[in-house]
Amino acid sequence: MIRAKSRVLGMGLVLALTMGLTACGITVTAVHLPEEIQVTVGATAETAATYETKQEADPAAQKAAADKITWNWETGDDSIAMVDENGVLTGIKGGNTIVTVTSADGKFSASCPATVSQPLQGIALTNLDLVINRTDNAEIEYTLTPADTTETDITFAVDDPSVAKLNGNKVVAVGNGTTTLTATCGKVKATAKITVETAPTEIQFDSTKGTLTVGNTHTVKATLLPETTTDTELVWSVCNESIATVDAHGTVTAQGPGSCVITAATPDGALKATYELTVQAKQSTPAAAATTPSYTAPSAPSASTPTYVPAPAPAPAPDPAPAPAPAEPSQPSGGDSGSSNDQLGGLNPNDYWVSPDQTDWTQDDSNASKDSDTCIMNCE
Repeated sequence: MIRAKSRVLGMGLVLALTMGLTACGITVTAVHLPEEIQVTVGATAETAATYETKQEADPAAQKAAADKITWNWETGDDSIAMVDENGVLTGIKGGNTIVTVTSADGKFSASCPATVSQPLQGIALTNLDLVINRTDNAEIEYTLTPADTTETDITFAVDDPSVAKLNGNKVVAVGNGTTTLTATCGKVKATAKITVETAPTEIQFDSTKGTLTVGNTHTVKATLLPETTTDTELVWSVCNESIATVDAHGTVTAQGPGSCVITAATPDGALKATYELTVQAKQSTPAAAATTPSYTAPSAPSASTPTYVPAPAPAPAPDPAPAPAPAEPSQPSGGDSGSSNDQLGGLNPNDYWVSPDQTDWTQDDSNASKDSDTCIMNCE
């Protein structure tokens, strides 16, 4: 047993002496770092430095020879990454920096870039409002979370090309409407709304001047062009309200004689148009002259022209009592006996009868001609 242990100890001693002699015989001539070191925020990574030696040796022997040298490690920006005395790199925040290792005597040095990655967690897009004929294009605005993310390769797309299109990192308006803007980075996506409107380029009146009489009104017709404009609001004003007033619909009311200017403008004042108004006073109406009513008596009928006045229809009369038989006229004494016709003025007594009140004489139609008119005679 004692001999076996002695043999083992002897072999170990020989190996140690051999390695020591090997390290002592190797001279480091250079140090190298990788082309790039990558690490994620919060993680660590080995720098994996390698060495060159004057003598040919395996990597383990080279590393043993390098360990006998004091090395200084540093990064270009400690806020992005830090490196310890053993060359272990720790990511602090997303970004790029430089890792450098230098021998204490300054004979050997090496550097390489270090990239600290910060995974993208979210994208926030800003909605875009575009106005044709005004602001018809805009830069895409977005925010990445976290702010120091190293995943910044964002792609964009517009859903409806008839409303808007992409031009690099800009959105250009095409036509009225709304559509969606989509941003994509790996598995992270975000969307925003694009609204496109058309601004007017002209305010057109049906006429540019007019005349009103005090008290009258007129609505000025104004049209916003082009027809595709989405703006319909106009602001109306008048330079002198003692001459005329105007309401929100362009209706003008004449107030007093004179001339003034009616103005229609877009709410932002970018476009204006004017209407020249002349207001006339009301025409005074002369008062009617007072007249005295006059009466013109009807002219008397001409003596040469008989006037026929039809007699009113007589009221129905009671059946007349039969006329008494004519009495034989008595002969006045001492005189001629006259005919009874003489008392009737030569008329036939059979043609007339005397009314009971002895006032009217009425012709008896029984003996009158069929063509004769009815006559009425009033006794005095």
